[in-house]
Formats: sequence, structure tokens, C-alpha cells
Amino acid sequence: MDVKNSQYLSYENTVRFKTGNFLLHSHHLTYPDIELNQVTGYGHRDANNEWEVERCLSTPGYGDSTIVSGDMIQLRHKATGRYLTVLPDTAGVTELIDNRVVTTETSDLNSCLQVSPVITQKYKKIETFQRDIVMLSLNNKCA
Repeated sequence: MDVKNSQYLSYENTVRFKTGNFLLHSHHLTYPDIELNQVTGYGHRDANNEWEVERCLSTPGYGDSTIVSGDMIQLRHKATGRYLTVLPDTAGVTELIDNRVVTTETSDLNSCLQVSPVITQKYKKIETFQRDIVMLSLNNKCA
């Protein structure tokens, strides 16, 4: 995770997530036969790797914008304005979509992710250069 000028992850931060040599990446292209944007891994930095952290629609605002372990967040793709979403098994398109992750125009519980460092302490702030974090879709029971 890469965030400029901030020690801790906060709502409204613009972030890039990296796993191995790939950055979480999306763009205006859609998957064949469905109207959902592709989410992929891409090896180079560009604007399509940027995601804005937002409060999950089910999370009340408490004034402090710093995110702690266990908080529910949403990721909105900066270039398209669409939300990173994990599709439920019943969507019928899982064969077309790797890991059932797409972007959608609106947010719902499928776009809410619980964020925690791999080695967790309750209520620990998430550091912006945290090496290992997990984003868990509680609604769809997958990470």
C-alpha cells in the first residue's frame, strides 16, 4: 500500500495496493458480455492504479478519519469513479471474472471490505506502508 504524505491510512486517502510485482488496476474497459469494469494486476504505475478510501456505507462517521484494524472501508477507483466490488456467487458470471472482483457504479455491501494488518492488534492504526494487510469481504466471505 502506498499513500503520499501520511503515516496512517485515513478516509479520503488516495492509495495504491501492490502484491508481488503487480498493482491493483482498473480502467474503463469492461468484461465481455457484461457491463462491469475489469480489475487486474498491472506491473507499472499509472493513474489507473489509484483508489480512494471511503467509509463503508454501513460505517458511521465518528469524526476521526484514521482507519484502525477491523474498520469497514470501500475503495473507489479514481479514474472511473466506480467501486471495487466482490460479486456474490449467485451473480452467474464467476467464470468470466477472476476472483469475482469488478468495479460497479454504485456502492453496496458487496463493496465493503474489512481491513486489518496480518499481525493484528485490536484498534491498531493501519500504517500507510504496512507490508501485509488483509481486505476481507464479510458479505461474501472471501479475502
